[in-house]
Amino acid sequence: MSFADAIAADHVHRDRAKHPGGWEPGYEYSGDGGTITATTTDRQPPELRKLLTDEGFDADAYRIIGNVEMRKWQQRAGDEFCYYWRWKFAPVTATTVLLDELVAKLDKRPPRRSRNAPVGPNALAVCIADWQAGSDHGGGPARLENRIEHLADALLDHRTALKRAGVPINKLYVLGLGDLREGCRGWAPQSLYRAQLNHEEQRRFVVAGLDHLIDRWSGHFDAVAVHAVGGNHGEDRGPAGKSDTDFSDNVDVGVFRDLEFAYSRNPERWSHVQFHLPTHDLTATFQHGDCVVGLAHGHQAKGGGAGVQGKLMNWWKGQMEGRQPIGDADILVTGHYHHTQIAAQGSRTHLMTPALCGDQDWFRHSAGLVSPPGTATFVLDGSTVPDWHRVIAAPE
Repeated sequence: MSFADAIAADHVHRDRAKHPGGWEPGYEYSGDGGTITATTTDRQPPELRKLLTDEGFDADAYRIIGNVEMRKWQQRAGDEFCYYWRWKFAPVTATTVLLDELVAKLDKRPPRRSRNAPVGPNALAVCIADWQAGSDHGGGPARLENRIEHLADALLDHRTALKRAGVPINKLYVLGLGDLREGCRGWAPQSLYRAQLNHEEQRRFVVAGLDHLIDRWSGHFDAVAVHAVGGNHGEDRGPAGKSDTDFSDNVDVGVFRDLEFAYSRNPERWSHVQFHLPTHDLTATFQHGDCVVGLAHGHQAKGGGAGVQGKLMNWWKGQMEGRQPIGDADILVTGHYHHTQIAAQGSRTHLMTPALCGDQDWFRHSAGLVSPPGTATFVLDGSTVPDWHRVIAAPE
C-alpha cells in the first residue's frame, strides 16, 4: 500500500487467520456435556486435561466421550498446515460410581460349586426385551421390578417343567434385545415429561435387574452365554430426536458390558458365564449345533412389507441377499414391537418377542390394543427349528 493510499484509506486491515467452519478453537458447554476444540502446528494433540483446566474446569470431574476428532487444514497453498483437535466431554457421573460399587459388591459373593459338567445338546434361550425402565408404562418402575422378580423364579420353574417332560437343559442363552431403558428425550413429545427416572437411575435399575436375573440363573446352569444388541431407546439422542453418536455407543449393550467387567473380577463364581457383545453392529449371531440364531432389535426394518411382520421379513430378506451374517440365520429374534408373533417360512423362523414394560398408552390409543407384559423363551436342540416356545406371562 502506497503512502497516498494509506492516507485515503478509512481503515487498515491485517490478514487474520481463518479456521474451517465448525472447527473454531474454543469450547461449548451445556451443563451435561460439551465440546472443546484446539489447534496445533504438529500432529500431536494438546493435553486435554490442561485445556480443561485452562478453561476453568476440574479435569478430574470430566471424561472423554467417543474418539478424538482431527482435521488437517491449510489456509492458503504453501502455508504451514494446522491440525485441529476436537473432543466431546461430559461429567463423571453416577454411572462411574455405580460400576465401582457393583464390582465391590460382586467381589464379595462366594464361589459356587465347580461347573465342569458336559453341556448337553439342549439349551434354553430367554429374551430380555423392551423393559423401557424409567417409563410410566404398565405402572412404572415399581411394577417392572415386580415383573423382574417374577421372571427370576418363573424361568427356573419352566426349566424344571421341561426336565420333567424329558428335555433336560444345562445351558442358558440370555438374549438382550434392546430398549432396556426408556431414555428421556428423542422419542415422543411426552417422553421427557413422563419419564420417572433420569438416565443414571435408569442405568442403575437395568444393571441391578440384569444382575439379579443372571446371577440367580447362573447358579442352576452349567454354561451361560450372554448376547446383546442395541435398540433405539439405547441410543444417545439429542433434542431433535436423532442419534448423534455411533452404533457402539448404546446403553442396551453398555449395561451388559458393566456386568461383564464386574463378573470378571470374581471368576470363581462366574467363569461359566460368557459375554458376547457387539461393538459397531446392530445385529448379532451365534450358533448352537447346526442352528444359527440372529438377533436384532427390529427398529432398522423401515418398510417394504405389509404390516410389522412383513417389514421385518423383507428386511431379513435383504440381509440374505446382501450376504450379511444375520442373513444366514435360521432363527431371527427381534423385539421393538412389544407383542408376540411367530412366522415360519421353510426352515427359517422369525420370533418377535413381547415387552416386559407393560401397557403403553400410545399403543392402546393408536391401535386399540393392549400389549400384556411377558418374556419369550424357546429351546434349541441343535436343529434349525426351535423345539419349544413359551411366553412367560408377568404380573400386570
